Amino acid sequence: MTLHFFDVLDRFLQLGPVGPQLQPVSREISINTLDLNFVSAANPDDMFPEAFPRFGMSVSFPRYEHRPTKPDGSGYLMRPETLYLWLDYYIDRSLGLEWDGVHYGKLLYQRIGRIRYLVDGKLQSEIDIAARFEELTMMRTAWKIYPLERREAVWNAWKRKTYQTRVRLGLPVIDNESLQEIRSSAKDLEDIIQPGK
Repeated sequence: MTLHFFDVLDRFLQLGPVGPQLQPVSREISINTLDLNFVSAANPDDMFPEAFPRFGMSVSFPRYEHRPTKPDGSGYLMRPETLYLWLDYYIDRSLGLEWDGVHYGKLLYQRIGRIRYLVDGKLQSEIDIAARFEELTMMRTAWKIYPLERREAVWNAWKRKTYQTRVRLGLPVIDNESLQEIRSSAKDLEDIIQPGK
């Protein structure tokens, strides 16, 4: 389910709101505020009796055979707050540039200003991606495809490129000394980003 969401978002940010394309052309779409509004079923009785809680670092879902069913034996629909917690958890992991979500996290930093979560139209929380980007530190596990001695240079090159992309697309940025150092650390670091060179 999570990958389906990220794949749809990835395609939209790359191509825009278009149908099937024989020869896709990247359009570099950006979103200032991405509102994710999770809506309840029209009939409340069709939803699970209560939202599943979050435990620790993951969202807990009962095993399929232990999930409650409606009196007629059919399954319940997911509650909107459950989906909100689920996606919030994985988007947060992606923004941390953890290994399994590094591609999507990098895309979020480059193309989105902030993310707002709503349940039935009511704001639950939001992510200021410019602030997250400013505070971001290198996750060595996410950059392990590069030799250890090159990781800091690759990291600085990616951060510099991402900052420039956000400025060019008109997305919010926070200008501080560390980012100024990254932007001025080299004239062109694009080749560093390519692994294996």
